[in-house]
Amino acid sequence: MKILGHRGARFEKPENTMLGFNFALKQGVQGVELDVRSTKDKQLVVIHDESIDRTSNSSGNVSELTYEELSSFDFGEGESISLLSDVIPVICPLAKLFIELKDNSERDVAKLVESSKFKDQCIIKSFDHRQLKVINKLNADLTLAALMVCTPNNPKELAFDCGASILSLNISYIDQDFIKAAHESDIEVCGWNCNDIQKAQDLKNIGLDWMGTDNPSKFASNCF
Repeated sequence: MKILGHRGARFEKPENTMLGFNFALKQGVQGVELDVRSTKDKQLVVIHDESIDRTSNSSGNVSELTYEELSSFDFGEGESISLLSDVIPVICPLAKLFIELKDNSERDVAKLVESSKFKDQCIIKSFDHRQLKVINKLNADLTLAALMVCTPNNPKELAFDCGASILSLNISYIDQDFIKAAHESDIEVCGWNCNDIQKAQDLKNIGLDWMGTDNPSKFASNCF
């Protein structure tokens, strides 16, 4: 089972920051997860929320601020907001990068990933499977993950419909039968998010492929 740092290392370092990403990588994670939104001037920045109120020392909506304006704020421990284009070459030589779409920037994200020499290391994911279908039509070679908060009755049909090769579920909806059904169709399963060692061991035992965690250092000394 591979470990995925959720928003870098959400509970240990400022989320979605270079500091957090580098911290997670130093723990030996095989993947890093982040969120992407578009600014007022159409720059792709790494942030989860629609607004910057929770994660910065300022306020306002990402879509109503320029990248230059956003760059002047502190997103924790002196960290600035990052461009997706700057993060890709930091993470991808060392780990897979899971990019979650948080607005309607799927075409721009797909274009950026497609043009990167690290495109094979990137996975684009979304709860809106229509976005994945759009990306799949643009470039069927890009790796996609379908997010959901349920256990699909037919994982093969769901994944095939939107061009996904990974299904990403809350861990409470994952069981051995579902993982078996997914694997029979060559679909990987990613579970989010687990911060408990025993639960992680249970997930490994039933064959989970990827496990997201907010505490990557907690799993650094454990063999998963």
